[in-house]
Amino acid sequence: MYRHLLHQIFEECHDLRDELLVDQKLIPSKGDLNLSMLKRIFTTAVSRLGQRWLVCYIDALDECDQTQIHDVMEPLETIARDYNEHGQFRAFCSSRHYENLSPSVGIVLKMDRLPGHIQDLKRYINDCLKVKDVPGLAELLFEKSNGIFLWVVLVIRVLNRNGVPCSIHELKEGLPDGLYNLFRMILERDISDPIWTTSKLRSERPNLDLFDVATTWIMYGHDLTIDIFPHALESGMAVKRGLDDLVAIKTNLSTSRKRIEKTIISATKGLAEVKRRRHCVYKVQFIHESVRTFL
Repeated sequence: MYRHLLHQIFEECHDLRDELLVDQKLIPSKGDLNLSMLKRIFTTAVSRLGQRWLVCYIDALDECDQTQIHDVMEPLETIARDYNEHGQFRAFCSSRHYENLSPSVGIVLKMDRLPGHIQDLKRYINDCLKVKDVPGLAELLFEKSNGIFLWVVLVIRVLNRNGVPCSIHELKEGLPDGLYNLFRMILERDISDPIWTTSKLRSERPNLDLFDVATTWIMYGHDLTIDIFPHALESGMAVKRGLDDLVAIKTNLSTSRKRIEKTIISATKGLAEVKRRRHCVYKVQFIHESVRTFL
């Protein structure tokens, strides 16, 4: 992260780049830069910004362990405390609720407790829910969501695809409370079944071989790209079902990006997606880190 931040600073501030890169006390002429060196260079660079502003946005601190969080936060707190006389430096860090995250400087905003969060949630429901002919549906989704944005996103996705084949009362009874209960219900039903109708629950769980293989690769695969995913899925299914099925599995896997995206959504029951990264790299990842925690 600090290497990337320094790259962005040096791209904009050539004078800082020229000044710091020749400082052998700061950057040794030989050897790789370790984390301690990178933090020291970053702190020095920010302290020499002068009247220029620097704003950093750092996402998903909750995905780090406690040591990594300390490595991220320590230089930011030092800069904010000791090198920010004119207030030119700002760092915004986002995280799910994390009881051990307590910065020594700055303020903590719990976004889901702010009025704007409720307004955003209602606006999303009104804008994205295509089912407009069921009275009270938008209000029901807001009530059942308990303020969880991802819950609303997933339920609306299914409602828009399948409609509402039951009464509003049955829907209220069938919709699960909480995100993990929603994940569990998604896994217990076929991907094409409406997730809210209790009558749709199968006596046996659907075949989860594809789901197991796909989510295992996403969870443990390092930088799993859309080009690699079909081969990963193919090899995993071959192990699951035996080499006799390998030809059939390979035939069903397409090299088209759009077809692979559909395969990813189907295999993971909508819990994974493809995100475009820098340099047109398409990476396969969970729709939210809470999916990884659930699994």
